[in-house]
Amino acid sequence: MPDETPRLKKPDLTGGVRPLGKKSAFSWIEVLVVIAILWTIAVIAIPNLPVLIEANRMAKSQKAAMSLASLAQAARNSGYPGWSSREVAVRGLQNGVAVTNPADTNIVIRFQARFLTAEERSAAAEYLASDGTNLIYVPGGSQPTNL
Repeated sequence: MPDETPRLKKPDLTGGVRPLGKKSAFSWIEVLVVIAILWTIAVIAIPNLPVLIEANRMAKSQKAAMSLASLAQAARNSGYPGWSSREVAVRGLQNGVAVTNPADTNIVIRFQARFLTAEERSAAAEYLASDGTNLIYVPGGSQPTNL
């Protein structure tokens, strides 16, 4: 004869009552819904990734160009005679230029851009121009060597 004794129930964390021995888990439908949501987010985000990477590269190049132009201007203001072209200026700042203080020849100021790799220098040069002595930041980029 089968046991007709009712099974004891214990409260679950949600305040409801569930039978003893039943395990709580996600249903297949819930798992599939989560996967569908994640898939939708990935489909939207992944095509924008190359655009974001390129925008980041361009912003980094512009920032490096602004730093180089600022460093070049500081060197010029300290008495450095200037550069004949954009390439010469970028190479000179990478290697370092020294300016002697005319009032005190024992004081030498060195201007150097050690923070750039060769690839970063090349990308930054796209946003720089030279007027014959000064290095100028050009926001639009891709300017000729001399203005």
